[in-house]
Amino acid sequence: MNKKIILSLFTIVGLGYSDTLPTISVSDKSTDPSTISSQNISQKDIELMSHGNGDIGSVLKLNPNIQVEDKFNDKDTISDIKPSKIRINGAKFYQNSLLLDGISNDSLLDPVNDNDYAITDVPGNENSMYIDLDLVESIDVYDSGISAKYGNFNGGVIDVKLKRPSFERKTKFKYRHTSESFVNFHTKISQDDDTFGEDMESLSDFEKTFFTFHHNQPINEKSAVFATYNYKKSILPKDYFSSYKDETQENHNLLLKYSYFFDDDSILDLTGIYSNFENKLFRDYVLNSEFTNIGSGLNIKANYEKSFDFWNMESAFALGRNENSREDSATDYKKWLRYGSKPWGIESIDNKSYSKEGGYGNIEKTNDKIELNSDFSSKKFSFLNTENELFTGFQLSYQKANYTRDQNSYSYYNPIYNSEIICNGYTSDCVDREQYFSKRIVYKAEDVDVDMASLGLYFEDNITYKNLQIKPGIRLDYNTYLKNYDLSPRLNISYDLFGNGKTVLFGGLNRYYDKSLLAFKLREARSPYQSEYRSRYKNELNSSLIPSGTFNNTVWNVDSDKGDNRYTFSTLDTPYTDEKVIGLRQEFFNNYLKVKYIQRDSKNQFKEETGEKQSYIREDGYVGYYEPISVTNNGVSEYDSMTISIENVEPIKIGEADFSYMFSTRINNKNETNFLTYDLDDNTVSRTKVQYKDELINRNLLPSYDDPQVYKLYLALDNIKYKVFNYKANISFSSIFKYTEKYKTTKLLEGDYMEAGTDYLIYEDKEFREHYTIDAKVNMYFPLPKKQSLNASLEVINLLDRENEEQFFDDNYSIGRQVWLELSYTF
Repeated sequence: MNKKIILSLFTIVGLGYSDTLPTISVSDKSTDPSTISSQNISQKDIELMSHGNGDIGSVLKLNPNIQVEDKFNDKDTISDIKPSKIRINGAKFYQNSLLLDGISNDSLLDPVNDNDYAITDVPGNENSMYIDLDLVESIDVYDSGISAKYGNFNGGVIDVKLKRPSFERKTKFKYRHTSESFVNFHTKISQDDDTFGEDMESLSDFEKTFFTFHHNQPINEKSAVFATYNYKKSILPKDYFSSYKDETQENHNLLLKYSYFFDDDSILDLTGIYSNFENKLFRDYVLNSEFTNIGSGLNIKANYEKSFDFWNMESAFALGRNENSREDSATDYKKWLRYGSKPWGIESIDNKSYSKEGGYGNIEKTNDKIELNSDFSSKKFSFLNTENELFTGFQLSYQKANYTRDQNSYSYYNPIYNSEIICNGYTSDCVDREQYFSKRIVYKAEDVDVDMASLGLYFEDNITYKNLQIKPGIRLDYNTYLKNYDLSPRLNISYDLFGNGKTVLFGGLNRYYDKSLLAFKLREARSPYQSEYRSRYKNELNSSLIPSGTFNNTVWNVDSDKGDNRYTFSTLDTPYTDEKVIGLRQEFFNNYLKVKYIQRDSKNQFKEETGEKQSYIREDGYVGYYEPISVTNNGVSEYDSMTISIENVEPIKIGEADFSYMFSTRINNKNETNFLTYDLDDNTVSRTKVQYKDELINRNLLPSYDDPQVYKLYLALDNIKYKVFNYKANISFSSIFKYTEKYKTTKLLEGDYMEAGTDYLIYEDKEFREHYTIDAKVNMYFPLPKKQSLNASLEVINLLDRENEEQFFDDNYSIGRQVWLELSYTF
C-alpha cells in the first residue's frame, strides 16, 4: 500500500466530539465460545461513528465479515433514505435475523422485491420497520459460532437493544442535512461538449433533511418514560416531459417506552414503535402516473426480566403489523399512439411514438403478527469436575398475511390507427375516427389471505473444564407452512491456552436454518393475469351489426393461447447453511489480534425457476395456459474466508485525550453461488436467461467472482479539551480509511437484448483498478449552564474527493466528496 496514503491519513487526525467518552467496543476478556467472535457496538460507539442516513448498517462497516451497501456513491441511491442492505459471510441480505429487544424485525412479505414500478406487486424490504440509530442503545452482531438461542437465518444475527428510560429529565432536538450543494461531482465529459452536465441535472436540487426529538421523563423513583420522534425527508427532482417533477421519500419513527424497576431488581418495559415510509413517485414520461409506495410498521410489546434462585428469565410478548402498499395510483395504464388527441409522448427507440398515461392500480399487502419469546439462563453450577451454565428457551409466533387489489386493473397496448373507427360510446380505450386498442392485460381484483404458525425451541450448556470451554447446543424449528422439523446442532469451543485470557483458540461446527417466507404462499394463492384481444367489424367496436349467433370479436375476448404467469410451489425443504469456524484471539500490549477462518456450505436455497406451459380451466369454462414460476430448493452456495483484525483493548492516553484504532481485512478464498436471489420480479424481461459474452445462457450460470480485497483502518481521538471562541468544548475526531484492491465483477448493462420477441438482460465482465477513500467525522460538544449542551458535527464522506471508476462504467460522472451537517441542543 502506498506510504503516502497512510501518512495523509495520520495528518488529518486532529479534531472530534462527545459529551460521554466514546471508545471502540471490542470483545471483553470473556472466553464464551459463542460470543468470543461477536461484536458489540455501544451507545458511545454509535455517537462517535459517521451515521450517513442514520440506519443500523452505517455503524457495522468496520466488521470484516460484513458488507454494507454503499448508498453514497451512486446516483440512484444517493437520495435514498431506506436502510442499507447488509450481507454477512456471503449470505444474501435477506438471510439475516434482525431483533429489536428480542422481537424479530424481519419482514416475510417479500424482502427481495425492490422494484418501485412493479405491476403486480409492491416493493418490500428485509426490515418490517425502518429503525433509526436515534432509537438504539446498543447492537450485538453475531457473524459466526452463533448460539442455539438464535434461529431463522443463514447469514448472521443483529441483536438491537432499544433505548431505555433513565431517571434524569432530559430533552433533545437534533437537525441533520445534506444536499447537492454539499456534494462534489466528477464528469468525464468535456465542458465544451454540448451534453456536459446533462447526466447530473437530475441531482441538481436533491436534498435530505432529518429532524429528531427526544424526551426522557422520570415518573417516580421506580419508573420513567422515554419518547423519541425521528423524521427524514429526501427530495430528488426528475425529468418530467419538458420540466422537472419532485420525487420524495419521507420516513417517520416514533418510539414510546415505559420502564418500571421493581424492588426485587426485575424490570418491566412497555414499548410502542411506529414506523411509516412513503415514497411519492411517477413513471418517466407517463401522464397522470403519480403514485405512492408505502412501507409501514407498528409494534406494541412488553419485555420482562426477572432473576429467580437458579434461573434468570427474559420474556417478550409483542403484537405487530407491517404493510407494503401502493396508493393514489391510476387504475389503468394506456399506451396510445402519439397522434391527434394524444400529443404528449416522446420519440420511441423503435421509430414509433407513443403517448403513455395512467398506472397499474392500488395494491395492499399486510402482515399481522403475534409473538411470545422466553429465554432462561441458569446460575453457574458444578457437575463432575466441570462448571456448567444452562441456556434454554422458546419462540412462538403466529402470522397472517393478506394481498388485496381492490379493483380490476387494465394495461392497454397495441394501439391501431383508424381514421374511420367508431367507438360506440366506449371512449376510455378508443378515440372516434383516430385510434383504438386491440390488446390488453387484465390484473383481476382479489383478496387473498395466508397464515403461518412457528415454533422454536433450544437448549445449550456452557461447560468449563480448566482452560477449556465447550458449548454444545441443539435447536428445533417448525412452521405450519413448510411443515419441516428443522434440527440445528451447534457446537462451539474455546481454549484459553495459558489461563489468563490472553491467548484463546476457538472454533465451531454449526448448522443454521433459514426463515420461511410468506411471500411464496401469497404468490401461489394469487390468480394469474389474463390477456385479451379484440378487433373491429366494419370499422366499429362493440358492434351491434354482427349477425346473431356469430362470434363477436369486437368486444374483449380472452386470448387462451397467451402464456400467463402463475406461481407454483412444490413441497420445499428449509434452506440451511453448515459452518466450520476456527480462530485465534491474542492479546498483546493492550491490543487484540483476532484471526478467524470461516467455511460455509449452503444447501436447499430458495431459487426461482420457470417450467413448460400448463393448461387450466378458466372461470368462463374455457381452457387457458400459464407459465409456471416455481421456487425450488436448487440453490447452492459455497463460501470461505479468513479475516484479520487488530484493535486496542483500552483507549491509549495522549494527554487528556483518548486514542483508539481498529484495522481489519477479509481474504476471500471462495464465494460461489448459482443464484442471485430467489426472485427476479420483472415482467418485461426473461426470468431465466440472460445475454453474456454474446450468448444466451441460464441466469444461474453467470460467473460468481470473489469479493474484492478490502483493508479498513479506523482511527478515533476523543475527549480533547479545547476552547472555541472562548467557550470550553470537548472535541473528538474519527475516520475510516478504506483501500480496495483491483477486482473483477459481472456488470449489468443498460438496455435489453431482444430475440424472438423476448427481451433479455445483458451482462459482461469488467475489471476495475484499486482505489481508496477516507471518511471522517468531527464532533464538538459545548457544555452550557443548567445541564444544557450544544453539539455540532461535520461528516465528510470521501474526504479526498476521489473518483470511482465503477461509477464511470454506469454513468458519465462519479460522486466525490459529500458533507453532512448536524446540530443538536440538549436541556
